[in-house]
Parts: sequence; structure tokens; C-alpha cells
Amino acid sequence: MSVNGEGVGRSVIKSRIPRRDLTGSGSANWHHRCAFGGEPARRVFTRADGRMDSAVPLRMRPHRVFQPIGDRGGARRLSLGEISDGGTIMSDMADEKPRKESPHGLRASRDFLERTLRAAGIGGWELDLESGQMVWSEETCRIHDVPANYQPSLEEALEFYEPQSRPVIAAAFEAGARDGTGWDLELQMRSRAGRQRCIRNVGKAEVVQGKDKLVGAIEDVTLKRQAIAAMEASERRFRKLFQYSMGLICTHDLDGVLLSVNPAAARSLGMPVSILVGRPLYDFMLPARRERFQQYLSEVSRNGTDSGIIELIAADGGVRYWKYHNVLDDEADEPYVLGHAQDVTTQFRQEQQLREWSVRDPLTSCFNRRVLSDIETKLQPGDRWGCIAVDLDHFKQVNDNYGHQRGDEVLVSMAWFLNEKLEKKDALIRLGGDEFLILLADADIERTESLIAGYRADADSAPIGFSMGGAARRPGHSLEQAIGEADKKLYEYRSQRRSSAM
Repeated sequence: MSVNGEGVGRSVIKSRIPRRDLTGSGSANWHHRCAFGGEPARRVFTRADGRMDSAVPLRMRPHRVFQPIGDRGGARRLSLGEISDGGTIMSDMADEKPRKESPHGLRASRDFLERTLRAAGIGGWELDLESGQMVWSEETCRIHDVPANYQPSLEEALEFYEPQSRPVIAAAFEAGARDGTGWDLELQMRSRAGRQRCIRNVGKAEVVQGKDKLVGAIEDVTLKRQAIAAMEASERRFRKLFQYSMGLICTHDLDGVLLSVNPAAARSLGMPVSILVGRPLYDFMLPARRERFQQYLSEVSRNGTDSGIIELIAADGGVRYWKYHNVLDDEADEPYVLGHAQDVTTQFRQEQQLREWSVRDPLTSCFNRRVLSDIETKLQPGDRWGCIAVDLDHFKQVNDNYGHQRGDEVLVSMAWFLNEKLEKKDALIRLGGDEFLILLADADIERTESLIAGYRADADSAPIGFSMGGAARRPGHSLEQAIGEADKKLYEYRSQRRSSAM
């Protein structure tokens, strides 16, 4: 080639390049891959002695150096000198020859790739569209339970697929051969050993060493599909259990906000699921119980589980008692608490009633002697209790003169009389016969004596005469000792009254 930098309005590069190089399939990828700037290049190719002459009119920039695509060591560059409006630059182009790897290196690379794919359970395949020859890798043969050197025809390869999958994969091969459409399919097949498998087949069209081929990979995804199917079946079973269980099932986050509630739990509270989900559980509790709920959240977060009885307010305003056992699931992306409970409201109330009956006098509804044991058991050294012993005067004469029914009426009326001045935390106990005991919670001797004075002031409204004596529990003394002291004061008072009456 020659260089001419004078006298023409365009720069023209003229070279003799093999036809394959101009189409990009060879190693010299020069003009048609490079952008020279300015106006787009125009190419005119003419045949001459089996080679192509290319005349490429170009508008060129000064001092540009172009490196051919895929350039490797030893390639010459196309240099463009400084030009003016009328300059012609001619330059030499060298066809670069790619360096070839040694057969040993290529074989080692292929072996490494084969081992890697085999470890991943992925096989390869290749179909020559001109000859119809199909090649399978060793892993592909293993998936099909055929010898490692088995090389089937396309028809034989398709026969491995189940009837419902065969038209699908056949259509994929046909589209790939016709217009290069790739595919990624999961299909059912049966190996030569008769084992049913779910496989993933991926393929596309490629030109390999100048030949049109379909190439791809195949993977046995049977275990993966089975795992997914098992997970889906487990999910369906859980949903049915959640939906139709008679047990109360709900989930909440670590702040106590309800995430899900099953129909049985919603029915227990008489509310629709939509009202419950998204609200904190303490919205449905008595204010006095909310502090305990915060303790529950701390317990389940720290220990991963918690059990007990929870009280919830139902739509009708009544209290529902749920016996629960909840566990923390912290393996999910967002930790949550899975709760399972039973509505034990009826059982709880029955037990409460039985417990009440066990410590109540059936006639007067006062506590009986059993409550004394409960109070003594829970007694702390610093607890203060005021004790008032009460004894009805001449009660035996009522029974003898008016009968036991009238005697019972007197006992009930006396219980009402004594209860009127008591606070909720106090206790009125019928010890038996015509004897009562009043226990004043957190009371000293002053409150005890003040209450006795009030009863004596209202004695005219009592159904029968009575005698009282009071005492307060002193630190280090038992409740029984305080009751004994109150009894002593009662008899002292009665004795004084009788002496003054004489």
C-alpha cells in the first residue's frame, strides 16, 4: 500500500482482504468494526481473483490510531497522519493470527469443566444441525442411565421424554434450529433404567468452528422438585390445620401485634378476623393485665417459649380465659411468635366456683375456716392484719324458741350487717355456729378499734345482739395469735357488760 497526503478531498484506504475477514468471521476485523468519526464509512467491494478489493471513503481525524478488535501481541496498527481538506492517507494493515493453545492445555480445560459440571449435577449436549449428530457429556449420559460413550440421534434423545413433555422439547429444538430461539424448560423424562425424573433443559443456537449447532445443558432437578412439592404439601396441611382446627392459633410479632388469627380464635372472642389482625394483643386485655403482657413478651423473646393463662376481653365485654403455650420462631426473616391456646373459660369458671365453694359458707356466703390457711400461707413478716372476733348474744334461744329456719335468717342478716362496713380487701369469716371473725387487711389497732366502735354505735340495726373484741397482729406473731387475743378481748368485754348489767 502507498500513502498519499495531497490533493484529493477524501482519504481512501484500499486493501486486499480475504472475504471471510470482511464478514467478521476471520481474524482481521478492521474497517467494519471501527468507527472513524465524522461521516459513516461507505464500503464498496469488488471481486478480483478470488479476493476482495475494498474501497472505503472516509472522513478522517488527524493523529488517530486505531487498534483492531481482538488485537493481540504482534498486530500492526492503522496510523492516520495529519491531513487538511484535501489529503489522502494510505496505510498498511496486517492480518493478525490468533495464538493457539496447546492440545494439552485445551484438554485440561475441558476436563476441568467436565469435572465442575459433574460435581454440580449438570450435563452438556450438542447437536450439529448439518449432520444431525448429537453429542452427550458423561453427566448427561449418567442422568439418562446410559453408558458414558452413548451418542444418540435427536429422535432417540427425544424418546426419553414422557409423552406430555416430548412435543414441548421437540418444538424447542425446532424453533432453535429455525430462528435461533433459546429455551429453558423443566420437563418430565424416564431414564433407560425406568426411573422418572424431572429435568431442566436449557439450549440455544450457536456457531461453533464455522458450523451451526444447538448447544445446551441438562440438570436433574428431581430432588429439588420433590423438596418443593413436599414444602407445598406441608404448607397446605398447615393451612387446613390453621383453618379448621378447634384449637386457637395465632401469630404475633415481638411487639405483640397480631399477624394471623385462625377462625376458632376469632369465634372465641366473637370478632371477625379482620378486626383482630394488625392490632396489638393488649388492646383486648384489661388495663391491669397489660404490664403482665409486657413481661410475657420479654419471657418468650429471652427463653423462646412461654405458657400460662391469658385473659382477653370478648366482643360482649366478658372475659375469656385462654390457656396457651407459645414458641418463638427466630429462623424466619422476621422473628414471630406462634401461639396455640385452648379456650378454658368454662373450665376456669367452674374451677373458680369450686374453689369459691371450698372456702365459702353456703348459708351466709362468708368465708369459712379454710381461708385462714390460705392467708397464713401467704403471710409476710411485715404484713399487718386487724382481727375482730364476733359472737352473737343468746342465739341458742332464737333456735330453741323460733326454730332453725329463723336462726338461719338471723345468721344471714348478721352477715349483711357486718359486711356493710368492710372494704373489698377485708374478709368476713363464719367460724361456725354463731361465731364470726373479721380480718382487716393492712390495718393497725387504731383502725380495728375504730371499726368496732362503729359496729357498736349501729347495734340497734343489727338483727341480734352481739359482742366484739379486737386485736392487731404484731410483727413476729402469727395470725392465730392475733385471733386468740381478739377472742380474749371479746370475752372480757362480755364479762364487763354482764357485770354492769347486774
